[in-house]
Amino acid sequence: MKTLFVIDGHSYIYHSFFGMPPLTNSGGDQVQAAYAFVNLLVRLRNQQLPTHWVVALDTKAPTFRHEAYAEYKANREAMPDPLRKQIPWIEQLLEGFGVTVLRVDGYEADDIVGTMAVAGEAAGYDVRIISKDKDLEQLLSERVQVWDPKDGSLYGPAELLAKKSLTPERVVEYLALCGDSSDNVPGVAGVGPKTAIAVLNAVDDVDRVFDEPPPDVPARALKKIREQRDALEMSRSLVKLTTDVPVDTDIAKYEVVDPDATQLRPLLEQLGFHKFIKELGPTTQEPVTIDADHHDVTTTAEVEQLVDRCRNSGKFTFDVWAHPADQMEAEVLGITIAIDEATTYRVQWLDGGVDRDEALTRLRPLLADIEVTKIAHDIKRQTQLLLSVDIELFGAQDDPMLASYLLNPLRRSYGLDALSAELLGHPAPPMPELEASLFPTSPTPEAAGERVVLASKLAERLAGEVTEAGLGQVYRDLELPLCGVLAAMEREGISLDLERLRQLEENLSTMVDDLAEKIHAEAGSDFNINSPKQLEVVLFDDCDFPALRKTKTGRSTSADVLEELAERFPDRPLPALILEYRSLAKLLNTYIQSLPRFVSPTSGRVHTMFSQVAAATGRLASSDPNLQNIPIKTELGQQIRAAFRPNRSGEVFVSADYSQIELRVLAHLCADKTLIRSLTSGDDIHTEVAAKIHGKDPADVTADDRRTAKAVNFGVIYGMGPFGLSRDIGISMDEAKQYIATFFEEFPGVREFIDSSIEYARQHGDVRTMFGRRRPIPDIDARTPHRRQQAERFAVNTIVQGTAADLIKKAMVELADSLRQDPCGARMVLQIHDELLLAVDRDQADVTEQRVRMVMEGVADLAVPLSVSTSIGEDWHAASK
Repeated sequence: MKTLFVIDGHSYIYHSFFGMPPLTNSGGDQVQAAYAFVNLLVRLRNQQLPTHWVVALDTKAPTFRHEAYAEYKANREAMPDPLRKQIPWIEQLLEGFGVTVLRVDGYEADDIVGTMAVAGEAAGYDVRIISKDKDLEQLLSERVQVWDPKDGSLYGPAELLAKKSLTPERVVEYLALCGDSSDNVPGVAGVGPKTAIAVLNAVDDVDRVFDEPPPDVPARALKKIREQRDALEMSRSLVKLTTDVPVDTDIAKYEVVDPDATQLRPLLEQLGFHKFIKELGPTTQEPVTIDADHHDVTTTAEVEQLVDRCRNSGKFTFDVWAHPADQMEAEVLGITIAIDEATTYRVQWLDGGVDRDEALTRLRPLLADIEVTKIAHDIKRQTQLLLSVDIELFGAQDDPMLASYLLNPLRRSYGLDALSAELLGHPAPPMPELEASLFPTSPTPEAAGERVVLASKLAERLAGEVTEAGLGQVYRDLELPLCGVLAAMEREGISLDLERLRQLEENLSTMVDDLAEKIHAEAGSDFNINSPKQLEVVLFDDCDFPALRKTKTGRSTSADVLEELAERFPDRPLPALILEYRSLAKLLNTYIQSLPRFVSPTSGRVHTMFSQVAAATGRLASSDPNLQNIPIKTELGQQIRAAFRPNRSGEVFVSADYSQIELRVLAHLCADKTLIRSLTSGDDIHTEVAAKIHGKDPADVTADDRRTAKAVNFGVIYGMGPFGLSRDIGISMDEAKQYIATFFEEFPGVREFIDSSIEYARQHGDVRTMFGRRRPIPDIDARTPHRRQQAERFAVNTIVQGTAADLIKKAMVELADSLRQDPCGARMVLQIHDELLLAVDRDQADVTEQRVRMVMEGVADLAVPLSVSTSIGEDWHAASK
């Protein structure tokens, strides 16, 4: 059967743009609407197999509806710039896929959809409409149905009847009665959907209400309709589709054809849609053709010759490969080197290659020579692997992973495969030989060599873009040198007191079991507390608590819902018990029981991995295990921290923590004189702010006053409004509003900084830290208030938090240099937000403490002094007090 798909272009574009999370390409442009459209076309081709398709689009010219009713669609906001920019890309995509675009001045896309649907049905086609517009329901028939891209379902007359008790023939009358707010169609004021259905069930023609009134029409509805006859007639003319738009209705001309790969490939690469490039077949792009000779290095003499070539060149790209994927347990099996893009060299000792120790002995001084420039993808991982064979890497100049992250920190993937496919049109060849679980073999010279060449090409391209984007300082001075620091920290690891954790697990398990018994007793039944569905029934049906919020899957049992229930019903302990149970169970499952599983069988230590490309603000992320989320203020969190010990006998930890760094960064950036004076005085900033907010002398500020001020101080940075503040500190909305207003009155420079940061984001689409780090803010002009407000918070928070992250990264780099130049045996082992943790011999702890404080406080000259709190302890908790 021949099938015609008619796509309501603007409807699909708008719903995709506002319905999807922001998606950006390597240049930071939003592309989610274009992505959704190309994804739709690929799905249709591969799964629905249409024989014919067209897309209907609006024009900028007013339609006959606008001329008849000036308020038609007047409630719609102007198209956001990030969406407008995507329209030409979508049109190019449609052209590349061979989809005809139909648009006619004076008519809407809906009229074109109606015209094509009627023509298609008359010509014997099954017609499938893709649109969310309600007025298209008047077109439905046995052969004309709406296709839902979300689940692939069809919506025809039967579904319309079941959902709205309506037939297609009466859709126009229905919309004329109750109106359509999305198009600003007025309808009859006071007549809603239920009343409209009641009227239509009583009469076979709505105009009959103006003659002899049918007895079944509700009296109030009858009165309103008769009083608003003009509105009814106007609304009917607005919602009725025109099905004779002057377009070519010869459906045979709209046959589905093969995509034009030559046209589509560069566009898909520009947009970052490498997922769809494979749909086009092999690439023939000349700029990304790899024409290199791949050589095997098989003797010690050839290794020496390769080292000499690298030194003479002064620059080379390399890739260390190992097995298995776990870096800490991995065994280095070889290295591939490219001095230029014409020749690559595979040095391996797994399959009868060179002698491993001889090769490493000759490569070691080359890789450590800071005068010879090195390029590699994921420098940190390369450095970590080299450390496992006792090689220190110096002279790293470029890393495509870091460069692409700085250019667009919202990208989904920074792997070599994704970047090569997207930016070069040449997916990196896999190396499946290294994926064997037991007996890996060396990758082929061609596969290993191509990956190095691709890394070289990416580095060359992205390095220039980094410079042009003004990201050179954060790239060269922070991220690249930090790779070696993090690799050394990961390799060092940290020891765990397993017996202490075992005892803690035993105690906490008992506490969790006791809480479960109390919950079951309070609920009056046994149920699975960890099951949201069972908990929902117990809370809202059995125990009759009010359901405060509904989700797509039912009534919410989230933490904030439970907290509100606990506040509303203090004499009913069930919500509070469940919150406590969840908190303890999370600590038990996430840390106490899981941490021992991360102890390396080789080193006997935990080796958390630090990612530089995970957070858009520039903060480091900890994983496998994540040590950043261990609570520091709760007693149980402190007990977990106390299980972390130095690796060597006679060592202690030195902890160094930036004090109020984000407030100090804010003071520097906003240049508010009062805030600067408060932070420079040496007095407690939260007490000072509390005094100003409450109109008290600092000596009279209470602990609760200070707590309130602290919440306001940090809430302002994170964009917290009155609702959030009132919820967090348990005050009324009016009080929260007054606190925030008083804060801005006392510190007007902060308000100016927030407003100017948001305005900068609106004008440029991004924000920058003090060091130039860039973060796109794609939702800054979002039509949805929630998303727009969240984007505004991101804009302000990124500048402050991102600058703070840059400062501690700079401190880590400078501290590593200091420790290297004047060794005292101290080693950095953890970085958790604003805290650095070092291990050092006990007799060197005081000297190390002073050095760390001096370096950290001296990394930047701000308008207020940086302050660092330091302490020494036998374990992590003791050192962090």
